[in-house]
Amino acid sequence: MKRIYDRKNQKFYQEQQFGEGVLHFLYESFLGRILLKMAVNPWFSKFFAIYYDSSFSQRKIVPFVQKYHICMEEYEESSYRSFNDFFIRKKKKEYLDMKPDEGSLISPADSKLSVYFVTSDVKLSIKGHSYTLGELLRDEELSQFFRNGICLVFRLGVQDYHRYCHVASGKIVKEKKIKGCLHTVSSVSKNHKIFVENKREYQVVQTETMGMFVQMEIGALLVGEIVNRKKADVVQGEEKGYFSFGGSTVVILIPEKRVRLEDDILRNALDGTEIKVNYAEKIGVIV
Repeated sequence: MKRIYDRKNQKFYQEQQFGEGVLHFLYESFLGRILLKMAVNPWFSKFFAIYYDSSFSQRKIVPFVQKYHICMEEYEESSYRSFNDFFIRKKKKEYLDMKPDEGSLISPADSKLSVYFVTSDVKLSIKGHSYTLGELLRDEELSQFFRNGICLVFRLGVQDYHRYCHVASGKIVKEKKIKGCLHTVSSVSKNHKIFVENKREYQVVQTETMGMFVQMEIGALLVGEIVNRKKADVVQGEEKGYFSFGGSTVVILIPEKRVRLEDDILRNALDGTEIKVNYAEKIGVIV
């Protein structure tokens, strides 16, 4: 169970991990660890997707909606051909928070936010693991740009809206795709350095307001597809892409002293609490 702070309702709650029993079996038992080697391979995710992309998976939609109390009135009307078709459903514009201006930093997705700080030697400590930005980005020169900066990690659960947006407007100056496996982003995978082991892709964006930043999408167990739109120039709040079935993660890297996070976010993040944020919600001010 995870402790999460809900900004909108200003209260804390506990979140149940999706498939918790199966994940503990895979990561914490002898037989499970043998099967895990197969499960984290991208081809397993593709095989799994055959069923979730088929009409046979439609039967899972109604139980899923009921279990996670999903308000279908918020989404565009559609006749879903498969569970994955339902999973990547689109929200109506009136249910997306599109109010912030270019002086604000926004959340890329409905997700749970954690905040980490890059050290002077360009390292990060996330969930007990030490990473270098060079490992994460596979680019040592680029990593130096974020020395003493901020790393924002947005974790999407299965119940969350799985489309994500650009957090600021600017011009894309670099793109990179990195092959990897597909571990769960849950804390149960604590013995694995998932941020440098998992499949991921990112864009480097040059902005007029906060300089250069990185927006990265990381795949996870049973999430083999990261689908991004191809554009040279991006607009804050505009949809960037979506994840197929499962939960996954968006990571934002920001240079030193370019953003001041909202007080409640920083206060809870320093306490190790995840903060529930919404698609395009204002989370900080660009300075």
